[in-house]
Amino acid sequence: MRRLRLTGLAIGLSVVSVLGFVLVTCTVVAGLLSFTVIGAFLFLGLAAAQRPFTDLHLRSAEKVLGRSIPRTPRTPTSGGPLRRLGQALSDTGTWRDIAFLVFNTVSGLTILLVPPLLFLHGLGALLLPVFWNTLGVSQHGFPYMTRFWVNSGNELQVGLGLAAVSFLLWFVLTPALLRLNAVITAALLGSSAAAPGFVSRPQVAR
Repeated sequence: MRRLRLTGLAIGLSVVSVLGFVLVTCTVVAGLLSFTVIGAFLFLGLAAAQRPFTDLHLRSAEKVLGRSIPRTPRTPTSGGPLRRLGQALSDTGTWRDIAFLVFNTVSGLTILLVPPLLFLHGLGALLLPVFWNTLGVSQHGFPYMTRFWVNSGNELQVGLGLAAVSFLLWFVLTPALLRLNAVITAALLGSSAAAPGFVSRPQVAR
């Protein structure tokens, strides 16, 4: 059940990563248009909207690692629109969130999609003998990854073999990959210095 929960977490974080990339793309475009009033207001709003996305990644990393991760708070903005725009542009937290959301789209998705893909591949291979007659392939079958042919004479052995390998890799790699993603998230979003009141949290998922 623990690995199923981690797989579900990986799927959820993958969706958040894609949405975060859309958000950061809009933020960059608004930043290029920040010389206009509309562009400046859009940039301020979109930059502020990034924090919930990065906070969600950070809280998920805390659950996986079983400890709290201190992060440097953003500098609050105040004053008129131009002053607030300048404060947001000069705040390193703004650019850290942007950099994380861009980087996470590549590295995060690469890591997070492996567990669900392995699970789905194993499930599909396990169901291959059951639905073989409904696939509409001839008796000669079809090539699997150009290595060997799957036909009506070996679909049971191939299905069970591929399912066993896929589920074994899923069982072994899922905790390690989620932990790797959590470590990367903590390194990119966490504060460089531990908070004075550091308190360990009970580990929820490994």
